[in-house]
Amino acid sequence: MKFKKVAIVLAAVSSLAFGAQSAFANTNINEQFDVQNNNYYTPESFLAGAPAGTTNPFGYTKVGTLSHNDDVDWYLLTFPQSTYYPGATALISLVSPYGGSQYGVTIMDENGGYIEKTIITNTEQLYQFTFNYNPNINYKLRVFSISPEVSPYSYQLSVN
Repeated sequence: MKFKKVAIVLAAVSSLAFGAQSAFANTNINEQFDVQNNNYYTPESFLAGAPAGTTNPFGYTKVGTLSHNDDVDWYLLTFPQSTYYPGATALISLVSPYGGSQYGVTIMDENGGYIEKTIITNTEQLYQFTFNYNPNINYKLRVFSISPEVSPYSYQLSVN
């Protein structure tokens, strides 16, 4: 009987560590350091660094850094037709880096136009909003520092 309990506990722990965790976790993509993404006109593709052929940004997290207070990171985000349905929404989450620095994120269309969004969370460490998206439209995300100093640690920008 004791052996059976131990086997069940080991199976549960194994499932949690290797199966269930990855089912809910986003896939991290590091910011591409060979791309100058600090300019509106030269945004880095949000999926740059993802496996070849990846077109769906859902479930991916961009991990990046800001080098100084005036630094910004621009990302180009596009949703494929296969993810669209009437009223389709995306959740954008920005986790500010460890150490107390607060970062922000804005979204606009490829012409710099305003995108209506609904703010879900706005705390020192987490900023989240949803917006209704259309397929095959280029959206631009801008990550910037709100704090007077940037952190040497990474931020995380996710699409869900």
